Amino acid sequence: MTCARILPFSRGLLFASIICSGLLFNGTIPLVFELIMECVFPVGEGTSVGVGLVLANSVIFVFDAAFMFPRSDVQWMNWVSVGGIAFCVPLLLVYKSQYRRLDLDTEPIKEI
Repeated sequence: MTCARILPFSRGLLFASIICSGLLFNGTIPLVFELIMECVFPVGEGTSVGVGLVLANSVIFVFDAAFMFPRSDVQWMNWVSVGGIAFCVPLLLVYKSQYRRLDLDTEPIKEI
């Protein structure tokens, strides 16, 4: 919003937005990996996270392909990012996870 001049441009606000966005984006990556592993528990962790990484990197590649075209306007990338967050955060808030792996780890051991 600072780069689009919706908010007043200042170095402090620009640095603060870069730091906050880096913290929020990079801080959620381990949480998303853990959520993926919890959702598909009987499947191995390496397989489930590997598929998630392939899908995420495919989306990032398509998103960043805009830089390969000379003189292309990339202002839309900011709005696509904001729209993606506005779409995904409510979905994460209403998602009900089943902790099958945690339930398996915390159930008492049955003696034979």
